Amino acid sequence: VNAVLSRRDDWRERDLIEFNLDPHHDHQTGMLFMVGPSGWIRDAIIFNDDNDDQTWDGVWEARTTLRPDGWSVEIRIPYHVLRFGEKPVYTWGLNVFRFIARRQEWSHFAFMPRGVNGWVSRFGHLEGIEGIRPERSLEIFPVALGRTTLTRGEDDGGNETDLFGTAGLDVRYGLSSNISLNGTINPDFGQVDADPAVLNLGVFETFFDERRPFFVEGNQVFESPGPEIVGIENPTRLFHSRRIGRQPARFGLPDDSDEVDRPDNTTILGAVKVSGKTESRTAFGVLNAVTGSEYARIDQRITDAQSGVTDTTRRRFRVEPTTNYFVGRVQQDLLTNSTIGAQLTAVNGEGFDPAYVGATDVHVKWWDNAYRVYSRLAVSRAGQDDDRDTGWEGAFYFSKFSGSFGGQAYLDARSRGFEANDLGFMNRNDRTQAGTHIFYKLLEPYWFARHSGFNINIWQHNNFDGDNLARGVNFNMWHELHSYWGFWMGLDRNFDAWDDLATRGGPVMRRPASSRWAMDVWADDRNAISGWYGTNVRWGLGGDDLSTWNGLELELKPASNVEIE
Repeated sequence: VNAVLSRRDDWRERDLIEFNLDPHHDHQTGMLFMVGPSGWIRDAIIFNDDNDDQTWDGVWEARTTLRPDGWSVEIRIPYHVLRFGEKPVYTWGLNVFRFIARRQEWSHFAFMPRGVNGWVSRFGHLEGIEGIRPERSLEIFPVALGRTTLTRGEDDGGNETDLFGTAGLDVRYGLSSNISLNGTINPDFGQVDADPAVLNLGVFETFFDERRPFFVEGNQVFESPGPEIVGIENPTRLFHSRRIGRQPARFGLPDDSDEVDRPDNTTILGAVKVSGKTESRTAFGVLNAVTGSEYARIDQRITDAQSGVTDTTRRRFRVEPTTNYFVGRVQQDLLTNSTIGAQLTAVNGEGFDPAYVGATDVHVKWWDNAYRVYSRLAVSRAGQDDDRDTGWEGAFYFSKFSGSFGGQAYLDARSRGFEANDLGFMNRNDRTQAGTHIFYKLLEPYWFARHSGFNINIWQHNNFDGDNLARGVNFNMWHELHSYWGFWMGLDRNFDAWDDLATRGGPVMRRPASSRWAMDVWADDRNAISGWYGTNVRWGLGGDDLSTWNGLELELKPASNVEIE
């Protein structure tokens, strides 16, 4: 029995039991619960049939026992975690999986063949559940944070000590068995894992996942599917909850001033969210949050008009006003496995014009979920003063993932006036992109490997001036060998294009064509010594521009609860 011990949700090669439930029996949503022999657990919310949100951490328990003939597990999941409506008789979707690491063997309760599409829609049925009653729950999560910052003084001056303390509260209450009310006062970023350190020298901001419990729960109702095509970005993320409580930066600093410091985050005075799914298969989520005013300390240079003498004055300057954030979405299940939805976001505050984004979308699946079409149209009204504008974004996505052969096709366009970054996340506007992905998989073992895959990707980006921003082709193949080692190999060709952002408002700049070859090799992760090696070679300008990269990672597992990387 492989009983590796690691942090919650941290994936490692181990034996496990996975327990999947669809309490609404809508073939679209559910929860998964994993348990390893060491007591390790992992959970996630499942939505849109085969997407999952692993940032969710439910309140449940598992106990395991190692025995001479194997291991056993008992799982206790409170009814309020499952959030199902009250009925005299229930039918739930159910699937259970067992993974034996030493054999690389999966056993299914409801068999799911390789190469088929869909997840929740393929669960078995647990029928005849009677005599249970879903409970309303009240959960309270207080949080406190203390911090001391010691700054070394300049020119042999004394050290400066900054003491900071704050407290907050998260509350979750079940309005009904399948609808919950969440409230929060001053949720702090310090209650969750810190973001990774990133040095960003590009023109686009770095995207960070949400980890604060209040914003994580029920967030999947605001998610949209996207393409998986090399060279293609997803459509705009209309709701990015990290905007609420971000570092204050709404107003710029006055001329002739230098910033001394500003708060790391904007204080969230309070927020409330109602989310759930009704018996008529309507999912919804409504969130409203209010953040307080924040001030930066600045040194401002003031010149006397008569004497011409310049003095420097240190003062507080408001960089973030009191602001209200609102997002609402409703989504209706249609037919067997399709949906239609609408969404609205609004940002209002003191001293700036409000920002609005509205969208409608439809997601249709057919032929046993093998084929799907997703389309969305979004409209925005945002910006300040003379820069205020109305814009739009349209996206269309077709895919066929079932079987050995399939692919995707994607097309979207964002007008110059489209702006969703007040409460969403997007890199740029004034862009169209189109792409295609075609794959072929060998799903059954053959003479060379246990499984293999091959795919080709083609993409092109343009702006509305007709400039070609990106154009390329990519080929990939991967193989899992009979030894459980594997390798991946890829080849890219990016053709000549133009960059209209590199000069930060100046003329477009030519980006020469380039090529890249890359390869990764990984060892069998079941072994006490395993690892990964990768190499990357990029060249362009007739060979004058050549760069290489190599990476190596070794993993040593001297014991089931010790891993050295």
